[in-house]
Amino acid sequence: MSRASQVAALQIQIDGLLSAIEVQKDVLQGLMSQHKEAQRKMNFFLDPMAQLPLEIQSMIFVFARQLGFEIPEPNPRSPPMVFLSVCRMWRDIALSTPALWSEIQLDSLPRGSNYLELGNIWLTRARALPLSVTLNGSLRLDRSVENLIARFSHQIEDLTLERAPKRLNDFWPPYVQFELKQGASLSSLKTLSIKAEDEEEFYFEYRGEWLDMLRGAPELSSLSMQNMIYSDEWAEPKPEPQPLTLASLHTLHLGKPHEHTLTGTHQNSSVILEYLTLPALRVLSLSCLDIADETLVSFLERSSPPLESLHLTPRSRWVVAGLCNCLRFMSTLIDLQLSAPASWQLSPVFTALATSPDVLPNLRTMTLWMSSLMFLDYEKLSRMLDMWRPASLVSFRLHFTPYCGAAHDYTADLPTEQVRSQLRDLAASGVNVHFGPMSENLLARW
Repeated sequence: MSRASQVAALQIQIDGLLSAIEVQKDVLQGLMSQHKEAQRKMNFFLDPMAQLPLEIQSMIFVFARQLGFEIPEPNPRSPPMVFLSVCRMWRDIALSTPALWSEIQLDSLPRGSNYLELGNIWLTRARALPLSVTLNGSLRLDRSVENLIARFSHQIEDLTLERAPKRLNDFWPPYVQFELKQGASLSSLKTLSIKAEDEEEFYFEYRGEWLDMLRGAPELSSLSMQNMIYSDEWAEPKPEPQPLTLASLHTLHLGKPHEHTLTGTHQNSSVILEYLTLPALRVLSLSCLDIADETLVSFLERSSPPLESLHLTPRSRWVVAGLCNCLRFMSTLIDLQLSAPASWQLSPVFTALATSPDVLPNLRTMTLWMSSLMFLDYEKLSRMLDMWRPASLVSFRLHFTPYCGAAHDYTADLPTEQVRSQLRDLAASGVNVHFGPMSENLLARW
């Protein structure tokens, strides 16, 4: 046989073997698919979770995601995205559970090209559910982040803007510049929280900036602004903001601005009270604000809200004095907490309640905080305890901070026997009475 004939014969043999191999590959692939399917069925019968209805499986996944106590972010190694890579059943459950994807935390400056793509896929999986979105870092948003937020803005029900400089290098000064693209709407927004971590703070240079944002959120029911500083020293002159009424807002918290070293005039977030009217307000908390008493009084008189809870920690005694002029508007108040740097600053409250015992008829809990007992006017306190005692009262607490070191002994400033007797009588009538530091009720000694 010639060499050419041998080569041709070998080529035919090779082609035949390759063909047979392909056939066997198809057979092997089929067997492997059958094995995988059989194993899946076996896992289904052996896995107790697989026997549960989809609704229960979804609830377990949602609960498992919440165990971390952190807001989820687009990270393939953390829930819920990690659920997708465990097995097909887990992937099917995760993709069939929109609630897993209805909450997300995003950085204002995206981390890599895939970051916002994952964010878009994430929020799409929430389908039509209301969304909860947290934005971290500088609020001078990257354009791509603005586009993502605008795309889902009509679904956002809960929005948190948080300055977290530990995660990102921030701009200074950290001005808030949060603007939605034209056509985007926060029509479903119910809760808005703006806060800074630790000793950080936000600045906003135009007082109407946030009012304009609030105008686009007619369904807003809760607003919290912490560590917000209003500073217009570098801002160009702008028109006076128009007043705004938010008919659905029932909870407002403003407070905790930190001291800063910038020169010029500045105010805190309480500046928005000059323009807001909140006729449905039930919970109001103002902490550590240098708010003018006329601003607070004018706001309460203008809104005339059905206020149920008031927590006030003013920096000025005039705020407390001004508040006393508004007590007649607070017949619905149930919970009152007042904090004063000095005990004597509470004297106007004692006087107001003693001279008008019919105010605050529905009050259930009254808590007074002070830095010390020095200069506490026990005569006015005694007159209040004697004249004012609403039938609804169930708790009266007066807390102070015990002195550190031997500079002063607070026992020298304890109440007179008359006040002690009045407090004992109040406790005997069924009211929960506490007088002393948080750690000790001195009433037990008397």
